[in-house]
Amino acid sequence: MLGLQRMSFKDWTKNPSGVFLYAIDYRYNFDSAGLNFAKLYDNVHILLDDTLEGFSYRTFKKVYELVKDYNLENRVTYATGHLDAEKEYTLWLRDQKKIFDVYPLNSWFWRHRDWAVDCGNDVSVDKDIWYCCLQNRPRQHRSATTIYLHYLDLLKHGLVSANIFNLYNVFNPENFNKSVLLKKQIPKVDKILPLCLDVYGDIDKCYPNDLNPDIYGRTLINLVSETFYTENDNNRVSEMFITEKTYKSFTCYQMPVIIGPKGVVKRLREYGFDMFDDIIDHSYDDLDDAERLFGAVDVLRQIIENKNLTKLNAATKKRRIDNKKLYLNGLNIDKKVTDYLCT
Repeated sequence: MLGLQRMSFKDWTKNPSGVFLYAIDYRYNFDSAGLNFAKLYDNVHILLDDTLEGFSYRTFKKVYELVKDYNLENRVTYATGHLDAEKEYTLWLRDQKKIFDVYPLNSWFWRHRDWAVDCGNDVSVDKDIWYCCLQNRPRQHRSATTIYLHYLDLLKHGLVSANIFNLYNVFNPENFNKSVLLKKQIPKVDKILPLCLDVYGDIDKCYPNDLNPDIYGRTLINLVSETFYTENDNNRVSEMFITEKTYKSFTCYQMPVIIGPKGVVKRLREYGFDMFDDIIDHSYDDLDDAERLFGAVDVLRQIIENKNLTKLNAATKKRRIDNKKLYLNGLNIDKKVTDYLCT
């Protein structure tokens, strides 16, 4: 995937020639020893691996300072899961000299694919429940989604988790167009929270590698509540960070309706996935942050009200199988890391 040949450190030190790429976990297990090691060899290039997260623009300054501190100009590549990182970097470079490079990698695509292949636990293609919407960590768009699903009386049609213990503490309805509606509904929804399905103690499991067949194997539509949704100080161009939450819909033979970054459906369509545009009106994908999630939930409601679950399951079966095959075969969606090494 990265276009590299792995070599042990012991083997390399016998004949330290060529370009050696040394990977360091930037965010969760940072080791400065690798940076100090790179100082000793001009042909050692550092890959700062931050691909599990989608923060790029706000991180560039920290990477810049790190490169300066270790005197490693043009020998560092910052790898991020933010898929529009190159555009963000072009914008950031208007005020800075380029001394490191940026590599966007769709790491959750590959990580979840490996889990699906290695675990081999298939779920049913045939579904008997309309949808699932698994929301673990509280976020503004997830709170609004839960409230709106409750308002439209859609909770009874699906399997919904919402790990929220007090809406008043974590949610600001003023961030959304339907603020008046949301405010009125908060007391009603707060009484039924948290909504838990796949539970360990008081916390939903919902781990990235969790493909509970009692949930994913029974639900036809995955109302995906992605990690990133609104514009914030993480980035400037977009919040295009796609996680396993989206890719699970393909692994589990589901049709996705995505509450995520603006344009995410378009991006998945460009990858080659069947987004069921003849069934799902994905026009919500172009709406602004304040209204996009309502458009997505409204589409779900229209499908439930106007379609027959059994017939829709049968009519889309082959297409859902084809989506999973496409996903498991792997897509040519990332460049080789060697294309991003500073020169």
